[in-house]
Order: sequence, then structure tokens, then C-alpha cells
Amino acid sequence: MGLDSFGRPRLAAPVSAPPAPKAEKSSNFFLAFLFLSKAKREALSAVYAYCRLIDDIVDSGDLSKEEAQKLLDFWREEIERLYAGAPTHAVSRRLLPQVKAFTLPKEAFLEMIRGCEMDLGPAHYETFEELESYMRGVAGSVGSLSVEIFGYKHTPPEASRR
Repeated sequence: MGLDSFGRPRLAAPVSAPPAPKAEKSSNFFLAFLFLSKAKREALSAVYAYCRLIDDIVDSGDLSKEEAQKLLDFWREEIERLYAGAPTHAVSRRLLPQVKAFTLPKEAFLEMIRGCEMDLGPAHYETFEELESYMRGVAGSVGSLSVEIFGYKHTPPEASRR
């Protein structure tokens, strides 16, 4: 990644998902995914590729804060293009059928960007609310996307109090 001579993000991304980390392939977590349907595995793989890409923008150490911010701004626009049915990046093109099949919420993709963007600021948080906001962005967003893929049944609050 980085910027071209015009200050635009260079977006050379693989068409396929990045390989799963070796440790993940030997974990029980990875083995549990083998029991999912092919459609759910493909959806999780596409979401993983997106989350990994967004996280790497700010955590790889390869980009200045300014370059990272420009790429995050690109991805905000790209999520809008994705939901308009016209993604331009290989990773978001992989997400398109998954967004439709699993009704993945746009807000969760944007929350991931917002949460990772917080890594460009101060390294610690003054209040629990600031920490909670960060966690909602970088972890809660993944949960929101995953639960749509795994599926769930809504339990009304009054039923959960029994």
C-alpha cells in the first residue's frame, strides 16, 4: 500500500483472501469453521480479508499517519460503493455477494474503519467510555458481521429475564 505520485491510494490487493495464519490453521477455532457450510466459510473469509486489510492500514507500520488516513478515507467511500453495488477494490468485490446473502450491516464495516482510525491518535484512553468506543469499533464490528453470518434467533428481553 501507499500513495501514488498524485496522492491517491495504491490499491494493489490480491483477488483472493489472504491465507489464514498458520497458527489459526492448527487451532480448534479453525477446525470449528470446517463444520460451517461453504457459503458461511466464504462469507467469513471475505469479512476476515476486509478486517485484516483495514487493521493492517494502521498497524503495519508501513504508512505514515497521513497515508493511513487517506486509505481509511478511501475505504469509507468504498463501503458506500459496495452498498451501491459498485465496489472497485478486489476485497470489496468479494464482499458484495456476502453483503447480499447475509444482509451484512454497512454500519459494522464503517465501525471497523472508525475503530482502527482511533489507532492513529493517542495510544491510551482517558475514560472507560473512550476505551469502550475503541472496542466497539475494532471488536464489536467483527462480532456484528459474524453473527449475521452464523445466524441467530432474536430473544425478546422479557424472555431472557426468566
